[in-house]
Order: sequence, then C-alpha cells, then structure tokens
Amino acid sequence: MATIDETGLRGRIRDQRISDKLRRVLLSAAAAAGIDTVRVTSGGQPGSTGRRVGSTRHDHGNAADLELVRNGRVLNFTDPSDRRIVEEFVTAAAAHGAIGIGAGVDYMGPTRLHVGFGRSAEDHARLVWGAGGRSANAPTWLREAAGRGWRNPATHDEVGEDDIEVVSSSFSDLEPTIDEPMRLLEGLRQRLRSTSDYGMTADPEVTRFRPLLDFIARHEVGTTGPEGYNISLAQGELTGGEKDLVNMTLDQIDALQRRMLLNRFNSSALGRYQILRATLRSLRRKLGLPASQKFSRELQDRLAVALIKGRGRSVPGLRSEWASLKNVSADEILRKYDEDGRHLASIEDDIRNPAGPSLSPAITDTMGNVRSGRVGTELVRPVQSVDEDEQDLGREAEALFENADAWLSSPHPGLGGRSPQECLKTGEEQPVRQLLRRIKYVPYT
Repeated sequence: MATIDETGLRGRIRDQRISDKLRRVLLSAAAAAGIDTVRVTSGGQPGSTGRRVGSTRHDHGNAADLELVRNGRVLNFTDPSDRRIVEEFVTAAAAHGAIGIGAGVDYMGPTRLHVGFGRSAEDHARLVWGAGGRSANAPTWLREAAGRGWRNPATHDEVGEDDIEVVSSSFSDLEPTIDEPMRLLEGLRQRLRSTSDYGMTADPEVTRFRPLLDFIARHEVGTTGPEGYNISLAQGELTGGEKDLVNMTLDQIDALQRRMLLNRFNSSALGRYQILRATLRSLRRKLGLPASQKFSRELQDRLAVALIKGRGRSVPGLRSEWASLKNVSADEILRKYDEDGRHLASIEDDIRNPAGPSLSPAITDTMGNVRSGRVGTELVRPVQSVDEDEQDLGREAEALFENADAWLSSPHPGLGGRSPQECLKTGEEQPVRQLLRRIKYVPYT
C-alpha cells in the first residue's frame, strides 16, 4: 500500500503538512502507478515560522513538491523506464483532481514534481509547466500525461466513498445531479461576467485580435482566464510570490522586472503576454504611456495588440515575439491571426443581453442562494427537475465553460453537424445565438 512521507519537511520554509484533499489525490495516483512512497520535499505554507515563498499554490497544503519512490529507489523521469511510471502517476493525479502539475530538468531537477490545485479556491485553471514555471516549457510527456487524466476523470466508484471530495474539487469532474446544473450554469455565468470585465473591451483593435490574444495567452501562461494577467515568470517564485500586477503602476512594474533580471533565467517576463522589460520600455516610449498608468488588463491587451501589429501576419515575427509559438504550426498561428473577434463579440453580447421575459429567470445572490428576479443581464434558471436531455445541456454548459475554443470549433448536432465557428464565418449567427441561449438557461420545468 502506498504511503506519503513528510518527514523531510522539517527545517524547510514550507514545512506544513499537505491537505487531506491533496493527500487522497496523491495516494490514488500512487496506487494507480505502483508507487511505494510519495516523498514530500516541500509542503504547505505559511510554515511554522510564519515564512512563505513563491506563489500561493502551496497555501494551506494544497500543493506539494515531491519525489516518487519505488522498490527503494527514487524515480528519474529522464530514464525512459522510470518516465513511463511517472507518466502513469501524473495521469492518475490529473484524473483525480490535480490541476497544477510542474516538472522539468531545468525546473526542479529530474526527480521532482509539483502536484496540487490552483492559486485559490476560485482558480480552476488546468496548468502544466516546466523551466521557469512557464507552461510553454512544459515537457511534452508531462503535457500529454496530464491531458490524458483531465480528459478521463476518475469516477466516484474508482476513487471510493472517502475520496468524493477529491473528485468534487475539480469543476469538470462533477456528474450532474439535481443541484449540479445550477453550479454548471453559475460557472458559465462567471465566465461570461469575467469576459465582460476583460475579454471584449471598448478598443476595437483588441476585439479584432481577441482570438489571437487568447491563443497567445494559452501558450504563454497556460490559461485564458483573468488570473493570467497577474502571472510572472516561474509562477511568482522569483518575485517573492505572485503580485497583483494589474494594480501596479508601470514604474512599479519596471522596478519589479529589474529585480527579476537577477534570477538564474535572466528573464523579466510577466503578465498575460509575458512581456519583457526591454519590450515594455520600448512600448511605453512609443505609446507615450505615463509612469503612473496601471499595468491593467486593458493596457496589457493594448500592448499585446501593438506587438502583434508590429510583427504583422508573419509567423517568424510572431514566434520571435512569443517563444511559446515556436512549437505551434504555422497554419494554426495564421488561422488565429485571421480570425476576427468581432463575430464573437456580437455573440457574447447577445447571451449577456438575452431577449425574452418568458425565460422567467432567477438569479443567485452573492451567497450563492437562488432568488427570483433580474440583476443587470446575468440570469440563471431555477432548478426543479432534471431529465436526460437537460443533463446533456448541463454537461455542454460545463464543456463551454472549461474550453470555449474547443466548443466553438467542434461539430454540433444542433447546428447540422457544423461547428459554431463555421456558422459564424458564413454569417449564420442566429442558430448559434439560439443554441447558446439554450445551453445557458437549460429550460427546467
């Protein structure tokens, strides 16, 4: 039977025990991969001395740096035979709810992994990373192993009665129940609300390049969510923890990047588009930005658009600006460059501002309680019963929330087997609008 060894935490900054939720994930993964001992080398924080280091992922024991021991030997993922076992462990950990997994020879060496959850209870972004804490540097084997687990989450029966909390920790692991569709719809509503905050700004050029901006962000920082705007190199390991970048002035950002350049990676990359200090200084001069201006979400989008326009429709140019695109096909880069975000702006505006008082909407208050009425344009339906068709819609709402890009590009039976994106490109927006409304509101009776 697999065990977890935390004796090595004594004397370390992160010397707190890992959470029970993470413990169950690690034990389940160890059992699946035939691991004897999971040796935790860095646990929860703040530690017993009150000190902390790096990002907030380790807070409250929700992440661990670890080594895997089998037959008395620490596994080394540069060894092909060992890596197969490590991959099995990663896949099982992802399937059981881990959403933050890091590894790399230039990250923590050839024997250690980072496994855990998000930066906070609200962070559901699934990320893998490697050297420098950057998603773009994640080894291919790590990316593929985690992906297999996330695509095939463990069922309640596989995990066992005591491990249901582990499964429930990941939004996509949940099976629809009478209460669950409301959570799925609330998740979609949160996505739309956050998109209205940062996704479709008043700047028409940002709206035009939104698909490419999200594409770059996904490859640079591993997420298209709002948390991406605050990500710095190595997940905050080199800045004394993740900073609230969007509320820092450009001069404060410059000072932070100056300190970052002292790190062993000699890089000052930060923000959603991992902009370097020299690049940001050049953009400040070119755009005439004042020192007191905030490095806000809107400004980061504008800066990225300026870089895109400076490179033009040039794959080598865009790859030179964003190194993570070097592993992406030229065709895929050009498709995203050519994709016009103004079509999606129209669709997203429609589902934020639906017509039809016949929907008889209910809304959730700040405590998550359902009550009747309307607040602005954020609507959800009360849950009364669930049939098979409605569960399908609930699962589709979940799929759209988790990966909007995949949903947009996938064939849909409700659109005659075409993808939503194909319909938008041919000007057939109404069927997509109707489908989005149906998914969002899930008409319970």
